[in-house]
Amino acid sequence: MLKALVGDLDVLEGHWSEVEKVCQDERRTIVHGDFVIKNVRVRTTVGSTSLLVFDWENAGWGVPCTDLAQLTDRTVSPDLDSYASALRGSWPRVSDVRVRELAECGRFFRLLDEIGWESPLLTFGPCRFVVKPASRLRVYQGQLHQALLAAGWAQCQGRPAALGSRPGSCGQGRHRKRLSRGSRISSRATVELGRLSRRTGYDV
Repeated sequence: MLKALVGDLDVLEGHWSEVEKVCQDERRTIVHGDFVIKNVRVRTTVGSTSLLVFDWENAGWGVPCTDLAQLTDRTVSPDLDSYASALRGSWPRVSDVRVRELAECGRFFRLLDEIGWESPLLTFGPCRFVVKPASRLRVYQGQLHQALLAAGWAQCQGRPAALGSRPGSCGQGRHRKRLSRGSRISSRATVELGRLSRRTGYDV
C-alpha cells in the first residue's frame, strides 16, 4: 500500500506544474483549509438557517481549491453549481467548468493534507497503533489514484503514467518539481513500517 502511495505521489509531482497553472491568475480569498464535518454546524433560527464554521487554525489567503474538494470521507463537499452561482454576483465571468477545475485541484490538495497529517503516526509505539493510520492511508491512496485516473495521469493497472500522457483538466505543463512533503514523509514511513513488520510479523 505504501509503495503504491509513494508511486502515486511521484506521478502527482510530475504533473505539479499543471496543477499550479490552474491556480495562476485566480482570485484570492479566505481559505479555511480543514473543511471537514466536525468543523461545521448548521444553526436554524426563526426565519433563517446559517452555516457555522469552526477551527480556523489552518486558514489562510489564497485560491479556494481545498475548500471546494469533492471527497466522500469526512470532508465537506460544497455544491459546486451553487458556489458558482453565488460567485457570479462579484465575478460575472466565472464558469461552471472553471469552478470544477479548481475543485479537482482541491481534491489533490486535500488528499496531500490528509496524507501529511496521517503519515507521521506510523512511527508511534507498538504495531497496534499503526493499524488506524495505515487503514486511513489505504483509503487516501485509493482516492488519490482515482483522482490521478480522472486527470488522465495514471493507468488503471496502477503503474505511473508517462509524462506526456493525455493531460487532465488541471493544466498542460510537464515540468517536474522537487519531491512534495507528503512523498518524503511516506518514504520514511515505508522504511519504518518495514522495520515494524519484521519485528512483529504485522503486514500492512
